[in-house]
Amino acid sequence: MEYEEGNMKDILCPREKIILSPSELKHKLDFFRKLGAKICLTTGAFDILHEGHLKYFLEAKKYGDALVVGVDSDIFVKKQKGEGRPVNKQENREFVVAGFGCVDLVTRRDDIMDLIRIIRPDYFIRSKTTAADIEGRQDCVWVKENCGQVIILDPMSENHTSRIIEIVQRSKGV
Repeated sequence: MEYEEGNMKDILCPREKIILSPSELKHKLDFFRKLGAKICLTTGAFDILHEGHLKYFLEAKKYGDALVVGVDSDIFVKKQKGEGRPVNKQENREFVVAGFGCVDLVTRRDDIMDLIRIIRPDYFIRSKTTAADIEGRQDCVWVKENCGQVIILDPMSENHTSRIIEIVQRSKGV
């Protein structure tokens, strides 16, 4: 698909937001950059979406022109969060995240370093709740040394997915 004419908004329709191919993702981001766009990247499980996620995406988008969200793979979420997670399959999580107007592209995150090297974000957006020891993290160090800034956002809500799951389990007597 050629993007020689038009502008960035012409290719940001919802059906085209989910990009799993690294080469297609790179192609679209190269086009955005030709238009002078600054690229933001954030990643996460985004398992059971709540207002904190939307506030986080809206805040992340303020740093650049295009927000790319790397949705953690099912295997990665299970390894990080434990048995019973994710609640929603990655295809469903990717689709729902792509539905937010402030999110420009959605891709899958298996390996954070591979994703960062492909995207080369101008701004790598992290949450304080998930990004302990920012200075020592390989992903954050690489971004700072090679392509952009690391932005740490405070939690946008007291609500979080693990808490929602706990409340549901308690209400069911689990």
